Amino acid sequence: ISITLKRLCTTRWSSRYDSLLAIRYRYVDILKCLSQIILRSKNKDEIFEANYLKVHMEDFQFIFSVIFIGKILETVNVASKVLQSPKQDLSTAVSLLNSALINLQEYRSQYSDFFEIAVEMAKKWGVSQKFQEKRNRRVKRFYDEILQDYCFTSA
Repeated sequence: ISITLKRLCTTRWSSRYDSLLAIRYRYVDILKCLSQIILRSKNKDEIFEANYLKVHMEDFQFIFSVIFIGKILETVNVASKVLQSPKQDLSTAVSLLNSALINLQEYRSQYSDFFEIAVEMAKKWGVSQKFQEKRNRRVKRFYDEILQDYCFTSA
């Protein structure tokens, strides 16, 4: 099966799944292409954008997201395609949606499985297998500003 990159159509769920699947299976080719753009392009905006994409694609969080969201979209995609069939009856649609809901609820407890798959993919692609730790941003508060996260109690 030849999987090629697809243009994202914002209104179709199957397009989102197809695009994510293409990213997963063409990951190395995409990185090679971005590297070629960085090395050969004379346009600074192209170089900046390609470098930005490459840095974010070489992040473990990106790989984990591709795996996890891909599984979610796979479940939704199957249900969506069957529901679009003109010969679909209501009882089959209800059972299909219930099974999709059960699958999505099971994904909550399968975090470690998704993490292991992402680690294997990261090793295969030569990416660090750790999430980057980012410090929490502090919002500047003014002296007379009421704290939104503070609960007032009466004495």
